[in-house]
Amino acid sequence: MKLYKVIIPALLSMLVVACVTTDSVTNPNTTAALSEKKPEIVLTDKELDAISDEAYALFEEKKYKEAIALYQKPANQGHIPSLLDLGIIYRDAYGVKTDYKKALSYFELASAQGSAAGNYYIGNLYRNGKGVKKDLKVAFDYFRRSAAKNYARAQNSLGLLYDDGEGVQVDDEKAVKWYRKAANQGHITAQYNLARMYELGEGVDQSYSEAIVWYKKSAAKGNLRSQNAVGFFYRQGLGVEKNNAEAFKWYTKASDKGYASAQANLANMYLNGDGVEKDPQKAIGLFEKAAEQENRYAKYKLGNIYIDGKYLERDYEKGIELVMESANKGYATAMNRMGNLYYNATGVNKDYKRALEWYKKAAKKSHINAMLNVGVMYDEGYGVKQDYVVALDWYRKAASKGSVKADYYIGLMYSNGQGVEESDVIAVDWFEKAANQGYANAQYRMGYAYEYGEGVVENKNKAVVWYRKAASNGHKKAKKVLQNLGVKI
Repeated sequence: MKLYKVIIPALLSMLVVACVTTDSVTNPNTTAALSEKKPEIVLTDKELDAISDEAYALFEEKKYKEAIALYQKPANQGHIPSLLDLGIIYRDAYGVKTDYKKALSYFELASAQGSAAGNYYIGNLYRNGKGVKKDLKVAFDYFRRSAAKNYARAQNSLGLLYDDGEGVQVDDEKAVKWYRKAANQGHITAQYNLARMYELGEGVDQSYSEAIVWYKKSAAKGNLRSQNAVGFFYRQGLGVEKNNAEAFKWYTKASDKGYASAQANLANMYLNGDGVEKDPQKAIGLFEKAAEQENRYAKYKLGNIYIDGKYLERDYEKGIELVMESANKGYATAMNRMGNLYYNATGVNKDYKRALEWYKKAAKKSHINAMLNVGVMYDEGYGVKQDYVVALDWYRKAASKGSVKADYYIGLMYSNGQGVEESDVIAVDWFEKAANQGYANAQYRMGYAYEYGEGVVENKNKAVVWYRKAASNGHKKAKKVLQNLGVKI
């Protein structure tokens, strides 16, 4: 087995004579990659393979200098696997200093003979700007040549370029096309990428059931992200029947290999006793491992454990530090939590302005509760000048993302004529929307509307129905109203 085959499994042509074709990239270092002295004897393919195998054996023994010297002989005769291995050695600094230009020259010699792997490696150098000026269009062209020869890694790379809009316009359908080509060849990263497209519904019709099929294929081959994803799908019941035991199994596989996200997800299962015996201390240990890898969710959870003081001695300073680190890494839930800490004076002095700053940061990331909280701050004039119009705008944003409480607050704004023209009819529409989703305050307001005919035709029977619903959800005022009406709850 050759070095390049260890890094990317592929079948390559075994060509003996090196010849530069018109579609290869001209590089002044190319000729320097080969010994100036031409071989006196032209060896057979079998002989070249044997020397290359011997060189690889030396490489595995970490005898890099001897390996390089031995690789040179078949490389001088245009032996593609040897050219690729030498390129990898100089690219990844095995026994030598990193030399991307020299690596490129070897890859170009392989590419000149039509090597799909050579084209792929050159594409990566141009994509990352290693040894050459970064050029995504040139990278795309090399990946395209390689992918045309059914080279799976290049096909996956083309998918990534279309997915991210690098060197080409974003095209999710083309991204899916190339991911699928590579995935069908068993490329585990492409299988993960294809699964993700099905999960998100990008370039294909959204399908959790199809997503988990591809996640499982990739996970079975050891892809840690896919193993974590399979665990998540079983945990949430996405595309499969909810199964905490299966979730635990897949999280454990990835967690045992040190995958931080899986460690954090597994920690949650231990913390809550879902699918496993509750073990807060084991959960904390896993959160700590994930946090050491800078996992922002783990930092957030661990920080809250310190703040709450339930499973560890309360330590506001340490807890807030962890939550803030998570927030500074862009985790919107941690940003919203920081806002709550300043709003409620939990471990810090009450500071509405700082609370609003954190709420806004989270809201910009479409965090629903943060959007609602920004609305409340403007509604009440906390940390900012009171502004009902701005408050209503934020409530609408939160409502559009599914916030039931925002539906209720919008109803209040219409009922009170705050930031909008007063309208009991429109208010009732919003109250009813929230009430139908089980929000007790909105159910009470529906009862009140029907009792007094505000925005609806007065109807005592309907009023009782809504008061009862509110009361059953623990609304104390609704219970008292029913008692005054002489109605059993």
